Amino acid sequence: MYKGNAEIGNVDGENVIMFISNQSYIIPYLKNSNEDYLPDVFTLEMDVWFAKGSTTRNRLWIFLCDMKNNRQKTERLVVMPHGLAFMDSSKPYPGTEEIGWSNETEGSWKHISMAYTKGKFKAYFNDTRLINVPHLEVNPSGITIEADSDQIYIKNVRIAKGGVKYYDRVLSEGKIIVNGIKFDVNKATLKAESMGPINKIYKLMVDNPTVNFSVEGHTDSDGGDETNMTLSKARGQSVMDKLISMGIAPNRLKSDGFGESKPIDNNSTPEGKANNRRVEFVKF
Repeated sequence: MYKGNAEIGNVDGENVIMFISNQSYIIPYLKNSNEDYLPDVFTLEMDVWFAKGSTTRNRLWIFLCDMKNNRQKTERLVVMPHGLAFMDSSKPYPGTEEIGWSNETEGSWKHISMAYTKGKFKAYFNDTRLINVPHLEVNPSGITIEADSDQIYIKNVRIAKGGVKYYDRVLSEGKIIVNGIKFDVNKATLKAESMGPINKIYKLMVDNPTVNFSVEGHTDSDGGDETNMTLSKARGQSVMDKLISMGIAPNRLKSDGFGESKPIDNNSTPEGKANNRRVEFVKF
């Protein structure tokens, strides 16, 4: 606790942090809290409860610094019932544009996540990325969470250091990019070494039955546009069929392909081409 009042409570059998006064601040309890304890790559996620009603105090702030122990110049993510704001950017969750940022019509949990990767900052509301900063000019050094209302709860707070695991990628990015799924040259036939990443996707879907994927193939720029489009669609279909044959319900999967139309790297080097030859598992 830094300022105000908060306590651990129980809601529907789960432990939650209840903010019981306005402008209450909490920080993680860490041994090295007087230092920069956020690495160059990290993710932060939590579930936030906004009570039914309309009030200008319906906001939660997530500061990228520890305001008690290492007050450094920072930025803050503003979490509202139907959107996010960060620096000069403010975006509503799709379909809630007419509701208003402070109006919570039902009272519900929202899943909020952020990912920081060596200067790149992204923030997500439920399954949608709303904030994307390619180069954040301040260094995140710690975490402070402030509630502007006594009707906000949080739970499942998680700060993860280092590489992002498959499920974390779904939470923070909305998709998983896989380069390890290999095919025969100019074919959609899966090579044996592809089963490593496919098994990981399978386990993720078994362990998380609400996660559904669009399996999308992508190619590099070698070959013709039409050929690459056809090949990428066939490869997406091939991976989807493999997961279904392993036991994933068909209604949890669909497939598509985009050929060379959506590169994530340049096509002028072997490394760039290898990055562009990929399968993406996009949550839907």
